[in-house]
Amino acid sequence: MERIYFLTLIMFQPSNHKIDVLIEGLFNSTLKLPAQIVRIRKQCHVYTSGDEDRMIYWIQHGHVKLVVDSEGGKECLLDIYSSGDFFGESCLAGLDFRIATATAMEDSILKRVDCQLFIAAINCAELHSFIRQLNSRMLEQQLFIADMVTMSSEVRLGKTLLRLGSRLGRKHSSGTIIDCRISQEELSQMIGTTRPRVTEFINKFRKLGLINLNMRRLIIIKEAKLTDYLSSMI
Repeated sequence: MERIYFLTLIMFQPSNHKIDVLIEGLFNSTLKLPAQIVRIRKQCHVYTSGDEDRMIYWIQHGHVKLVVDSEGGKECLLDIYSSGDFFGESCLAGLDFRIATATAMEDSILKRVDCQLFIAAINCAELHSFIRQLNSRMLEQQLFIADMVTMSSEVRLGKTLLRLGSRLGRKHSSGTIIDCRISQEELSQMIGTTRPRVTEFINKFRKLGLINLNMRRLIIIKEAKLTDYLSSMI
């Protein structure tokens, strides 16, 4: 019982892709790091799979999703990034080509810098901070893989909504609003199931009072209720 409770606590911990004040200061220092500002229109690509790109990106405003296509044509939505998030760090591992496609979900403003300039500019304290955040991201991805093989699609959806709420949400009297319009198709790509199944679970969660939709069709999460419900299913 204690082990199950411990795993539940880990699985429902909010993730953190935000650059802390040290790295944010680095991106905002034009003298130390000559980052280029780029504006990406909604539904346009930052980069696509196969592109040669050695840039690290930091989001000033907007939302960007990262998608991988399988050989069979299916899409897997790896993550959604928002203001203050960084992405594109795979170039630090020496990868010259992108294996995923990054697409703006709304009009977005990014800063980008060549990975070699980033490495040259970063100091020891900033490097340690950046490594901690990369480790946190790797742990989250490992837990996600574990969920894919051990959890039902209903639990995966619920946990994904909680994670999105912790990262993209804002508190409201009615609950936590995921401040990004995410389609049911995109949710199905995130958890590895079909859109009809996602629709079924969304309707079930709404009937149970675990989530709701506001006038803008944004998802409102009752975090405590949804967490308790998912814990009862593990």
